Amino acid sequence: LAKEVDIVAHEFTHAVIDEYHPGMFGSEGAALHEGYADYFACSLLNDPDLGEYVVPAPEKAGMIRNCDNDLKYSETSPEPHDRGQVWAGACWHLRKKLGQEVADFLIFGSMFLLGTTSPTFKYAKDMLLLVDQYWCGGEYKATIKRIFETERGIPV
Repeated sequence: LAKEVDIVAHEFTHAVIDEYHPGMFGSEGAALHEGYADYFACSLLNDPDLGEYVVPAPEKAGMIRNCDNDLKYSETSPEPHDRGQVWAGACWHLRKKLGQEVADFLIFGSMFLLGTTSPTFKYAKDMLLLVDQYWCGGEYKATIKRIFETERGIPV
């Protein structure tokens, strides 16, 4: 897996999260860990597919995961990689709507502000809204709420 740059970026994002939030636990905390790592690896390379170099095309359609998805919170298992795809997909959708620079700023800010060892999707979404409110004057509030709450079913 170390031969693929998006996998390396994914693991590096885990290291960044661990630096800011050592011991981030709970099923949703672990899922957010995976979702943020998937999103930033794919955003860095401007490619929503993760792992296509190391996974042969016939297996899993030639990738490990894909951030450009429509997965909903209630339709995934609590397994961290599975549920994390919901967060990564919502972040990728936000990126498509707002552009990479704005989305990465908001999403990294929300990751940075996770001030608990057991964050929930609701809490992470609320931190995303807080970053928008504080640094962007709430300009993206409606878009964030539509994508994360209405479309993805992340708890309100």
